[in-house]
Amino acid sequence: GGGKGNGHVARNIRLCWFLTDMVQPWLEIHQADDLPNQVTPGFKFSIRWEAGGGMSITEAKIVCSSSSSSQNFCTSTTISNGKIWEDGKKLPSIQSQVQLLPSAPGGSLSLYVTAKFDQEWASPTRKEKDKGNPQTHFVRARTDASWLAINEKRDGKSVVTGHVWWSSNRVNLNVKSRRRAHSSPEK
Repeated sequence: GGGKGNGHVARNIRLCWFLTDMVQPWLEIHQADDLPNQVTPGFKFSIRWEAGGGMSITEAKIVCSSSSSSQNFCTSTTISNGKIWEDGKKLPSIQSQVQLLPSAPGGSLSLYVTAKFDQEWASPTRKEKDKGNPQTHFVRARTDASWLAINEKRDGKSVVTGHVWWSSNRVNLNVKSRRRAHSSPEK
Protein backbone atom coordinates (compact mmCIF):
# COMPACT_ATOMS: atom_id res chain seq x y z
CA GLY A 1 0.00 0.00 0.00
CA GLY A 2 0.79 3.63 -0.21
CA GLY A 3 1.47 5.80 2.74
CA LYS A 4 3.89 8.58 3.43
CA GLY A 5 7.28 7.85 1.84
CA ASN A 6 6.06 4.62 0.28
CA GLY A 7 4.45 5.73 -2.95
CA HIS A 8 4.92 4.35 -6.44
CA VAL A 9 8.06 6.40 -7.23
CA ALA A 10 9.77 5.73 -3.87
CA ARG A 11 9.13 1.97 -4.14
CA ASN A 12 10.51 1.84 -7.68
CA ILE A 13 13.64 3.78 -6.70
CA ARG A 14 14.26 1.34 -3.83
CA LEU A 15 13.70 -1.57 -6.23
CA CYS A 16 16.25 -0.08 -8.69
CA TRP A 17 18.83 0.31 -5.88
CA PHE A 18 18.19 -3.26 -4.75
CA LEU A 19 18.56 -4.69 -8.28
CA THR A 20 21.72 -2.65 -8.86
CA ASP A 21 23.23 -4.22 -5.73
CA MET A 22 22.11 -7.70 -6.84
CA VAL A 23 23.95 -7.58 -10.19
CA GLN A 24 27.08 -9.13 -8.69
CA PRO A 25 27.88 -10.59 -5.26
CA TRP A 26 30.52 -8.73 -3.25
CA LEU A 27 32.46 -9.08 0.01
CA GLU A 28 34.38 -6.47 1.95
CA ILE A 29 36.55 -6.70 5.05
CA HIS A 30 35.77 -3.63 7.16
CA GLN A 31 37.87 -4.25 10.22
CA ALA A 32 40.65 -6.68 11.01
CA ASP A 33 41.07 -5.81 14.70
CA ASP A 34 43.94 -3.52 15.33
CA LEU A 35 46.46 -5.98 14.03
CA PRO A 36 50.05 -5.43 15.16
CA ASN A 37 52.69 -4.82 12.50
CA GLN A 38 53.85 -8.39 12.86
CA VAL A 39 52.00 -11.50 14.07
CA THR A 40 53.21 -14.97 14.99
CA PRO A 41 51.89 -18.41 13.97
CA GLY A 42 49.02 -19.36 16.29
CA PHE A 43 47.93 -15.68 16.63
CA LYS A 44 44.15 -15.24 17.26
CA PHE A 45 42.15 -12.23 16.06
CA SER A 46 38.75 -11.24 14.74
CA ILE A 47 37.62 -9.57 11.53
CA ARG A 48 34.39 -7.81 10.64
CA TRP A 49 33.17 -8.19 7.06
CA GLU A 50 30.11 -7.52 4.98
CA ALA A 51 28.45 -9.31 2.07
CA GLY A 52 26.05 -7.99 -0.53
CA GLY A 53 24.82 -8.56 -4.04
CA GLY A 54 22.93 -11.69 -3.04
CA MET A 55 20.09 -12.94 -0.88
CA SER A 56 22.06 -15.54 1.09
CA ILE A 57 25.57 -16.79 1.71
CA THR A 58 25.61 -20.49 0.91
CA GLU A 59 29.11 -20.91 2.36
CA ALA A 60 31.91 -18.56 3.41
CA LYS A 61 35.40 -19.01 4.76
CA ILE A 62 38.37 -16.91 5.75
CA VAL A 63 41.59 -17.59 3.87
CA CYS A 64 45.20 -16.72 4.75
CA SER A 65 47.45 -17.63 1.83
CA SER A 66 50.91 -16.82 0.57
CA SER A 67 51.77 -15.87 -2.99
CA SER A 68 53.70 -19.14 -3.38
CA SER A 69 51.02 -21.52 -2.05
CA SER A 70 47.28 -22.05 -2.31
CA GLN A 71 47.24 -23.63 1.16
CA ASN A 72 45.05 -21.92 3.77
CA PHE A 73 47.17 -21.06 6.83
CA CYS A 74 44.30 -20.11 9.16
CA THR A 75 41.19 -21.55 10.75
CA SER A 76 37.98 -19.63 11.31
CA THR A 77 34.32 -19.94 12.02
CA THR A 78 32.61 -21.17 8.84
CA ILE A 79 29.42 -19.48 7.72
CA SER A 80 26.81 -21.57 5.92
CA ASN A 81 23.30 -20.72 4.82
CA GLY A 82 23.56 -17.20 6.22
CA LYS A 83 20.95 -14.63 5.29
CA ILE A 84 22.00 -11.27 3.89
CA TRP A 85 18.46 -9.85 3.86
CA GLU A 86 15.65 -10.37 6.33
CA ASP A 87 12.23 -8.71 6.45
CA GLY A 88 13.26 -6.31 3.67
CA LYS A 89 16.36 -5.09 5.53
CA LYS A 90 20.02 -5.83 4.92
CA LEU A 91 21.59 -7.52 7.93
CA PRO A 92 24.65 -5.98 9.63
CA SER A 93 28.23 -7.03 9.09
CA ILE A 94 29.54 -10.41 10.22
CA GLN A 95 32.28 -10.99 12.78
CA SER A 96 34.55 -14.01 12.41
CA GLN A 97 37.20 -15.36 14.77
CA VAL A 98 40.45 -16.31 13.00
CA GLN A 99 43.58 -18.14 14.15
CA LEU A 100 46.79 -18.55 12.20
CA LEU A 101 47.94 -22.16 12.05
CA PRO A 102 51.17 -23.03 13.87
CA SER A 103 52.51 -24.06 10.44
CA ALA A 104 51.97 -20.56 8.95
CA PRO A 105 55.16 -19.54 7.15
CA GLY A 106 57.06 -16.38 7.95
CA GLY A 107 56.62 -13.48 5.58
CA SER A 108 53.58 -11.94 3.96
CA LEU A 109 50.15 -13.61 3.93
CA SER A 110 46.97 -12.34 2.27
CA LEU A 111 43.85 -12.48 4.43
CA TYR A 112 40.50 -12.46 2.61
CA VAL A 113 36.95 -13.77 2.76
CA THR A 114 35.65 -16.04 0.02
CA ALA A 115 32.02 -17.07 -0.34
CA LYS A 116 29.39 -18.77 -2.47
CA PHE A 117 26.10 -16.91 -2.87
CA ASP A 118 22.56 -18.06 -3.66
CA GLN A 119 23.52 -21.59 -4.78
CA GLU A 120 19.95 -22.77 -4.13
CA TRP A 121 18.89 -20.78 -7.21
CA ALA A 122 20.61 -23.36 -9.45
CA SER A 123 18.30 -26.15 -8.40
CA PRO A 124 15.08 -26.23 -10.40
CA THR A 125 12.26 -26.23 -7.84
CA ARG A 126 9.62 -24.57 -9.96
CA LYS A 127 6.71 -26.37 -11.63
CA GLU A 128 8.58 -26.32 -14.95
CA LYS A 129 11.60 -28.20 -13.55
CA ASP A 130 11.33 -30.80 -16.31
CA LYS A 131 12.43 -28.05 -18.75
CA GLY A 132 15.97 -28.01 -17.30
CA ASN A 133 18.21 -25.81 -15.20
CA PRO A 134 17.76 -22.05 -14.82
CA GLN A 135 18.96 -20.17 -17.90
CA THR A 136 19.14 -16.51 -16.85
CA HIS A 137 22.46 -14.64 -16.73
CA PHE A 138 21.41 -13.50 -13.26
CA VAL A 139 21.36 -17.07 -11.89
CA ARG A 140 24.05 -18.67 -14.04
CA ALA A 141 26.61 -15.91 -13.35
CA ARG A 142 26.64 -16.80 -9.63
CA THR A 143 26.07 -20.57 -9.73
CA ASP A 144 27.94 -21.90 -12.79
CA ALA A 145 31.71 -21.34 -13.04
CA SER A 146 31.71 -22.44 -16.69
CA TRP A 147 29.04 -19.92 -17.77
CA LEU A 148 30.17 -17.49 -20.48
CA ALA A 149 27.82 -15.34 -22.53
CA ILE A 150 29.02 -12.76 -25.06
CA ASN A 151 26.76 -10.23 -26.69
CA GLU A 152 28.25 -8.28 -29.60
CA LYS A 153 26.97 -4.72 -29.81
CA ARG A 154 27.73 -1.77 -32.07
CA ASP A 155 29.75 -0.03 -29.37
CA GLY A 156 31.63 -3.09 -28.08
CA LYS A 157 30.74 -6.34 -26.48
CA SER A 158 29.11 -7.30 -23.23
CA VAL A 159 30.45 -10.36 -21.42
CA VAL A 160 28.85 -12.29 -18.54
CA THR A 161 31.30 -14.70 -16.90
CA GLY A 162 30.19 -17.21 -14.29
CA HIS A 163 31.70 -17.53 -10.81
CA VAL A 164 30.84 -19.76 -7.89
CA TRP A 165 33.34 -18.37 -5.35
CA TRP A 166 33.59 -14.60 -4.82
CA SER A 167 36.41 -12.91 -2.88
CA SER A 168 36.79 -9.79 -0.74
CA ASN A 169 39.51 -7.19 -0.61
CA ARG A 170 42.79 -8.46 0.81
CA VAL A 171 44.44 -7.51 4.08
CA ASN A 172 48.19 -8.06 4.41
CA LEU A 173 49.50 -10.00 7.42
CA ASN A 174 53.20 -9.92 8.24
CA VAL A 175 54.06 -13.19 9.95
CA LYS A 176 57.22 -13.46 12.02
CA SER A 177 59.14 -16.60 11.15
CA ARG A 178 59.76 -19.11 13.84
CA ARG A 179 63.40 -19.94 14.25
CA ARG A 180 64.27 -23.46 15.17
CA ALA A 181 66.63 -23.85 18.07
CA HIS A 182 69.88 -25.41 16.98
CA SER A 183 71.74 -27.56 19.41
CA SER A 184 75.47 -27.03 19.57
CA PRO A 185 77.52 -29.98 18.47
CA GLU A 186 78.98 -32.10 21.23
CA LYS A 187 82.75 -32.30 21.52
